[in-house]
Amino acid sequence: MLRHLRLAGALCALAALAACGTVTPPYSAAMDNVQALRNGGSSKVQVGNFSTPADQNSISLRGMNSMTSSVGGSYGAYLADALRQEFDLAKRIDPASSVEVSGALLKNDVDVSGFSTGTAVLTARIIVRRGSETRYDKTHTVTHTFESSFVGAIAIPAARSAYPDLVRKFLAAVYADPAFQAALNP
Repeated sequence: MLRHLRLAGALCALAALAACGTVTPPYSAAMDNVQALRNGGSSKVQVGNFSTPADQNSISLRGMNSMTSSVGGSYGAYLADALRQEFDLAKRIDPASSVEVSGALLKNDVDVSGFSTGTAVLTARIIVRRGSETRYDKTHTVTHTFESSFVGAIAIPAARSAYPDLVRKFLAAVYADPAFQAALNP
């Protein structure tokens, strides 16, 4: 009997641990972002790496609940994947291009501590290089608010669902910068 109780206790502990972590939904390209890239020229680019500080690879949501990136466990990789998707759909991706978009994720947070609203913030440095020449180097920050709840069972899924929207909004801000578009073209 004691053996069964220990096994049941261990299984409950494992179930509780499994419930503590979630991953972001896969990114789906925004057609408005793709259109902005199409309108910005036709030069092909490659998407390089986005560094991520170790303390930015997990977002604490509530209590023991955290969220990690669905792309290699790295939010920098998630951002690079989102860029790659949108440039690819805009027919502007070429892994052999001399123009590279890369950067560094600087801040990445989702706050669901409010009663009815959650807030997410993303800050990243975007760099465009043509060969060894840096043509663009700018830091962008976006904030995104979303419906949430005081109840964790509602707030945590809402935060998870809001993350791709934050990235879409961030990329839209980058693409809207005329200096970014100019840096991509000869």
